[in-house]
This record gives sequence, structure tokens and C-alpha cells, in this order.
Amino acid sequence: MDSIKMVANQLGMTISGLRKLVARGEITYFQHGKHGRIMFRPEWVEEFISRHTHSPKMEVLTVPRRKKAKKIPALSPTSKHGFNADLLSA
Repeated sequence: MDSIKMVANQLGMTISGLRKLVARGEITYFQHGKHGRIMFRPEWVEEFISRHTHSPKMEVLTVPRRKKAKKIPALSPTSKHGFNADLLSA
């Protein structure tokens, strides 16, 4: 059985991050008693790794880019109260 420190190092994460996985039930573990040490079998760690390993052949999803905002023509100095008659003819 491996300790939480050893498994955290193997997974490349912090001990607190691994504890969060344990709390969420995302990785199988053994703990004798409520405050006992958390231990892992190597096959449990390997199973977790295989569930969270993604194939490099997977399609990369891209988020479409937002369109640029249209420019609004500036008000001419001759317009009154924000009304621009020049915009009506465009």
C-alpha cells in the first residue's frame, strides 16, 4: 500500500489536491477508522490514471470567437439631442 504523499507525487499533484479527490470519491482508497491514514493500492492508482488519461487522437474542441462589435458612427456636431439625420440616408 502506498501513502498519500507517494501517490500525490506519482500523480504530480499536492497532498491537499489528492485529499479533495478522496473526499469527492474520485479515487479508491483505504482508511482504517475515521482519522486513520489514507492508503492506496497501486492498482487503484493505475485505474484512476487510466480513467483520466485522454487519447492524443481526440479532437480538440475550440470555442468560437466572438464577432467584433460594429462601429457606430460618431454624432455630427450639427445634430441636436443625439439625432443625426445623416444616418437616415445611409
